[in-house]
Amino acid sequence: MRETPVAETLSVDDQAARLDDTTLAYALPGRAKGTSDIWTVPAGPSETGPSLLLRDASSPSVVVGDS
Repeated sequence: MRETPVAETLSVDDQAARLDDTTLAYALPGRAKGTSDIWTVPAGPSETGPSLLLRDASSPSVVVGDS
């Protein structure tokens, strides 16, 4: 396993999920007390910053269906 810097400057929970070959998803505290939001960021060095994916959600996961 290796660490790769990403464009997120905040401390991120250790439960980030790889959505695809180029995108990571992770939870950060939300606006309201006790909530969290799901954010995405490119996997690896990038000038593209974090992007809000889903409000009031936590623990991102990927579900892969049968092909």
